[in-house]
Amino acid sequence: MPALLGYLVLNPGPQSREQVADALWPDGDRERARHNLRQTLLYLKQMLEPDADGLFVASRSQLGLNAENHESDVGQLLATEQPLEFDHKCEVCDLAVKSYRGDFLPGVEDDWAQEARSRLAHLYYRALIFLADAMLTANPAQSLAYAQRAVEEEPLQDGARARKIRALVALGEKAAAQLEYEAFALLLDDELGMTPAEIVTEALDGASTKSANLALAKDGAGTVNDLQFALESLKASNRPQDAVDLAIALTPHYLNRGSPSVGLSYLEEALSRAGSTISPEKEAHAALCRAQLYMARGDVNAASTLLDGLLERKSDLGKALYGQTLLLQSHVSLAKGEGKRSSGSASEAFESGEKALNKSLQLDALLVLSIGEIAEARFKEGLEYANRALEIGTELGETTSIASALIRKAYSLENLNRPAESESCARRAAKLLSGVESARATSLRVDIARLMEDLGKLADAEAGYRQCISEYGVVESKFREMVAKTYLGDILHSRGKSEEAAAIHREVLAERRKMNLKPGIATSLRGLGLALIDLGSFDEAREALLESAHLYLNDDLQPEYASVLAALANLEAKAGNVKLALRLASRASQMLRGMTVTERKEIGRSGLTLLGEMEALIRVHSATG
Repeated sequence: MPALLGYLVLNPGPQSREQVADALWPDGDRERARHNLRQTLLYLKQMLEPDADGLFVASRSQLGLNAENHESDVGQLLATEQPLEFDHKCEVCDLAVKSYRGDFLPGVEDDWAQEARSRLAHLYYRALIFLADAMLTANPAQSLAYAQRAVEEEPLQDGARARKIRALVALGEKAAAQLEYEAFALLLDDELGMTPAEIVTEALDGASTKSANLALAKDGAGTVNDLQFALESLKASNRPQDAVDLAIALTPHYLNRGSPSVGLSYLEEALSRAGSTISPEKEAHAALCRAQLYMARGDVNAASTLLDGLLERKSDLGKALYGQTLLLQSHVSLAKGEGKRSSGSASEAFESGEKALNKSLQLDALLVLSIGEIAEARFKEGLEYANRALEIGTELGETTSIASALIRKAYSLENLNRPAESESCARRAAKLLSGVESARATSLRVDIARLMEDLGKLADAEAGYRQCISEYGVVESKFREMVAKTYLGDILHSRGKSEEAAAIHREVLAERRKMNLKPGIATSLRGLGLALIDLGSFDEAREALLESAHLYLNDDLQPEYASVLAALANLEAKAGNVKLALRLASRASQMLRGMTVTERKEIGRSGLTLLGEMEALIRVHSATG
């Protein structure tokens, strides 16, 4: 009965009876499972009398809870994932942590219950972290209380400890903060053989975490063309409005070239010189361009702030600009993990395109909707949007968009366990793009190579990545070239070419260190560490993986952090440090178990097998003592 009630609370809305029965009785006969479900539901209704009549929604084929007639601590935790205004978010998180009473369904060990247990515990932890940050300035004592609960929940997490130390510093308790740091350093060394991350050291110094999104202006060094010369001339003249027009017109050029920071610097200087002399419509267009450039540079929050302001000024935008703003907002929401908001913006953009009879806007919106559905693991819906985009793209004759739709269709089919159809779509897209030279075409070729990697066609993937790397050298996109090289390094490692893989990861790591791109640095260090393990260079591999782990933690990239813990577990097992290997593997397994399949796939192709590998490592080494 607790399992049935917990499953229905966790999965709001009507569920098919087969789905519920399969989840609660996965190993039995299907008819027997349906019988068990009927009996358990009967007993549950009897226990919950007199409220059961309005609580359950049941038919011969479906079963669920009436959303209007119940509320739960689980629902309150799930609500903390929604995109909310700051004050509302504080209220929702505070209610969730007050309602939390510990593990979800303790004693129920079905797979779905274990995954939910880890996920809800993580949401509780994230709510505590949010509240600790939110209260730091206004009420540091309350911030400390939230941080302490986060530390109790996750004693080995740098993020929780940093919040506690930051609150102690804000309260003037610097000695206590120093003791907390030292105690954490000892614990981390004993348990995982690691040292505190930079975020903890910064907290002790009284500094806030620094985000490093440095300019990519070097990409454009020495390539000032005629348009840029004209822009310089306009900036120096008494025609600042014309300089803004030209800077806006140049935005696609910088986006395609992969030098968004150069374009941003030109545009912002032109706007500064023009001041209040430009019209609201032109200022809105410039704001959209700035948001596009911020997004391309990786400054998602800056882009989001600009777009929120734009959408509040709908009357200044015009139909076309409003649709483009909605589309970019959907991309930003995807990058922030706000799937529902992304789908809402893209759907509104599609409707805007329908009203304006703008097929191109409809096509772009459908492609975004397909990406969003795939990101949310709704692959049937992603396939439907991709097919609709394919129809409009074919009608318009837009080759690149047709290829993009085929790639989204291929991703959906792959995740629906239709690999032959997926591969066919990917190869059709590759054939369409053959001979097309543009930054977008090259990016789509990277997607195709990634698909081939997922499908196990490693030779095709390797060849695809090598082609894209050569093309990025022409379009001057250093950032995208580094991504393709990272994928190539991972493929080479998978194919047993660890020396070449290590060399490529070292090359990319050096470039990313120059630009201080910390998530990228972490990824290169992870790839380098894995290659070095295969080469037997355990000390250097350990050093690379530990730094990678700290960087991923600073950015709260949990799937990637779990993958590094798994790599460290394998390293320590090979090095003979069995106790440490078991602790690392246990921690990695705990984190992976709490993730969805989609989250595990963020790690890469290995994400789907990593949990099984860690559980196997634990079994083998526990059995051997």
